[in-house]
Amino acid sequence: MAVTPGNRFLEAAQKELAAFEDREREFAKKERKERAAELQIPVERVGLHS
Repeated sequence: MAVTPGNRFLEAAQKELAAFEDREREFAKKERKERAAELQIPVERVGLHS
């Protein structure tokens, strides 16, 4: 399969999406921990994945 500008763009977009999803997961994890701390709920007992 030939490497075309469209293929390069798609690959770059997929890498950016994966990086965004990683950042979003880390942000959500931090938010859950902060919220649990506010409510004084141990995160482990809520059943959330760390």
